[in-house]
Amino acid sequence: MDKHAKSGGHIFRKCLPRCVISPSASLLHRSLFDELGTFDEDLPAGEDYDLWLRICETEPVAFVPEPQICKYGGHADQLSRKHWGMDRFRARALEKIIGSGRLDAGIGPLHAPCSS
Repeated sequence: MDKHAKSGGHIFRKCLPRCVISPSASLLHRSLFDELGTFDEDLPAGEDYDLWLRICETEPVAFVPEPQICKYGGHADQLSRKHWGMDRFRARALEKIIGSGRLDAGIGPLHAPCSS
């Protein structure tokens, strides 16, 4: 779907409504985890959303437009089907990033430009 279209660059604002990066299709340098932390294990779900917010707040994303993987969704054992009210976990991640003090008044990173 168009709402799931991927892109690169400074995509922080695109990350706000939904998780726009798939962990299974990502390559990250270890230093990002050292600097920004790993998945928040206190979140029963939405830990990927939380991680991408922290990464995209400071880092541009490289994007390869050619498909690299086949991803299937909609399985009964998906984490998104295990928990009711998945938005509550996204809300907790948003509270964390807002509370970090690293965003400007326009809800964007203080030190990296936001793409439109």
